[in-house]
Amino acid sequence: MKVLFITIGTFRNINASGIYTDLLRMFQQKGHEVFVISSSERREEKKTQIYSDSGVQILRVKTGNITKVAFWEKGISTLLIGKQFLSAYNKYFEKQKFDLILYSTPPITIAPMIKKIKQKSKAFTYLMLKDIFPQNAIDLEILTQKGIKGIAYLYFRYMEKMLYKVSDRIGCMSPQNIKYVLAHNPEINKEKVGLCPNTIDLLEIEPVCKHDISERYRIPKNKLWIIYGGNFGRPQNVEFIVKLLKKYKNHQTLHFIMCGSGTEFYKIKAESEKNQNVTYIQYQPHDKYIELLKACDIGLVFLDERFTIPNFPSRIMDYMNCELPILACTDSNTDLGQILEKGKCGWWVCGNDIDGFMNKLSDIEKKQKNNNSYLNEKGKNARELLKREYLTEIAYKTILQSSNE
Repeated sequence: MKVLFITIGTFRNINASGIYTDLLRMFQQKGHEVFVISSSERREEKKTQIYSDSGVQILRVKTGNITKVAFWEKGISTLLIGKQFLSAYNKYFEKQKFDLILYSTPPITIAPMIKKIKQKSKAFTYLMLKDIFPQNAIDLEILTQKGIKGIAYLYFRYMEKMLYKVSDRIGCMSPQNIKYVLAHNPEINKEKVGLCPNTIDLLEIEPVCKHDISERYRIPKNKLWIIYGGNFGRPQNVEFIVKLLKKYKNHQTLHFIMCGSGTEFYKIKAESEKNQNVTYIQYQPHDKYIELLKACDIGLVFLDERFTIPNFPSRIMDYMNCELPILACTDSNTDLGQILEKGKCGWWVCGNDIDGFMNKLSDIEKKQKNNNSYLNEKGKNARELLKREYLTEIAYKTILQSSNE
């Protein structure tokens, strides 16, 4: 079977670790021929290029900047990317006849492209729904349903519905995502919407020397290490994170590690420079990041409490792989907290509740003092949940079964 995967992600190396690379490697290992169309953002200063990586044909298309930029720039780039991808497809892949077209959101503006390729190849189309746009922009008050921004909203909503219509199957990250999509798009046949969670390969767990990690990043040794790894932008409510970190400025037993990048990382960096209990670490290569996670005690998830869409951040995959229990500070519409608590591998508090967060963390710390294995047990449960629900083979079998029906 010939498989075409379309993503705005920076897709360079099929052997890198990640939810999409792991999935595509499995397709290849099972005997399928894999092709990829991905973006090469303007900041990279590279022309559109095609190359083979371990037998996978990767077409990297020069586009505007999409990640880690202001919303207006991201919006313009998103508007253009569908046509840019289609033009590159016509030049490099037009003679290929695909059996399966896989794609994820964002962006929704590839809908016309998917429709054209589907008609040409008679392919099965599978949407991995990772982002519900434009509603997420409405939630964060980036877009409105009135005025000029309202026109943009209507256009993006039209594109969203077109993408759902052209997709033979829609794979959602969690049960709550399925409910949301069907409730807000009643025209969709519920039989075409199902569960396809974020998945990842299981990593070998090798112990790391906490002393070495401490020396490398200048992190105090004799404290619990609490890490957030990922994007720092509007969806994470960085203002709330900064307020929270200030509360722990003089704490004696906890230390926060903020690792990542994004449009608002500078706020975190500025706080780390005047807060002895915060270490800011810029984006790390995946192997170094995994080493850091293995030395930590708790993984954090932050999402703005205003979200009405049920997000399910993929960063928890690495946490679970590294046996980290997870404290999620999110909106109340996601089922992430329920899943963590049911799996006995984490805790949930509302995304705007500083007192609730501090009380929960205080309770966790007390339980750890009374039982030295408390966090370790939670972490082992996290990895067991990963094995049961979030391994790459689960997504592979789900997609393959759908395409064969």
